[in-house]
Amino acid sequence: MSAKLARPIPEVASLAHLEMQTALTDAVGQFSPSSRRTYTIDARQFAGWMLEQGITPATLTRSHAIAYRSYLQEHYARATAARKLVVARRILDEQRKQGKITSNPFADLKGFTVEKETTHVVLKEEQAQALLDVIDTSTLLGLRDYVVLLFLLRTGVRRSEAAALRFVDLTMNQGHYIAIIHHGKGDKRRTVKVPIDVWREIALYSEALRKRHAQDRKRELDALDDDGDPEQRRVIEERHSIALDDPLFVSFRRGDHPTRKPMGEKAIETQVKTYAASLGVPLTPHGLRATFITLALEHNAKLQQVQYAAGHSDPRTTERYQGRKLNLDDNAVDYVKVKRHEKDGMS
Repeated sequence: MSAKLARPIPEVASLAHLEMQTALTDAVGQFSPSSRRTYTIDARQFAGWMLEQGITPATLTRSHAIAYRSYLQEHYARATAARKLVVARRILDEQRKQGKITSNPFADLKGFTVEKETTHVVLKEEQAQALLDVIDTSTLLGLRDYVVLLFLLRTGVRRSEAAALRFVDLTMNQGHYIAIIHHGKGDKRRTVKVPIDVWREIALYSEALRKRHAQDRKRELDALDDDGDPEQRRVIEERHSIALDDPLFVSFRRGDHPTRKPMGEKAIETQVKTYAASLGVPLTPHGLRATFITLALEHNAKLQQVQYAAGHSDPRTTERYQGRKLNLDDNAVDYVKVKRHEKDGMS
């Protein structure tokens, strides 16, 4: 059986499947906005699997649930399989709450034991520096990419949070530069400290962005006739203005020309993978997040500090992100000094 089932649900085959679509929508709607896209794919995959098996929620048995679990175990990493199983359980829970089924076959099904250490590539400090050094900052586009990767590495924010960051979210508090994150998991709002050297890089990029918009605005206005359409002039002015509510990291038109539209999560992922590939490292934005957590803990930041910076509600989640837990240069056994003392008279 193919693992590639993450596609839109086929045409509804029956009333039962229509009801399943409603349950799917209700279940996914309870997840946080930042997770909803991933869980929607998981939910549609489960619905597609049921259709291909010729079953509905009303006819799904415990044996079917076990078969779906086995399918996930065979085709996916444990963390991914665990997530997909949770989504399936949620959908059937919605069906039960709506009175469509009397019990949930997934309710007491054994889950998956998730690795206690991140499976993401975690960079060493010198690798992180090499990643930044490979970026050509002589262009505005390159400068933007540099600041994006630097921000991810130094603050540990999620790519969705970086993509959603606006100029107005950057401010000061208690004498420190901060970023207000509104878009994290669970619709939480948290404060992330921005190191002063990172703030300076953001300021450098922001000023270069303003200058480029000014140059593009002048060039486009100069190209108009003296008696040009006022509406066209207004559009040009609007296109090259920058407001506090604008995204910090913007997308570009061809030729190093910035827009006022956000860079987007997919673009961030693409740039991270592209620059990392030049170093021969299979890195993702989540790998940068794991790198931040790992390096912070390796430099003796307290777990609670890192947990708050990462926006985790459970410290165990933060610990899972930490790579390189086995450190033979600085190991727990090095801190216990009990040993044999020489006795008097012994040579």
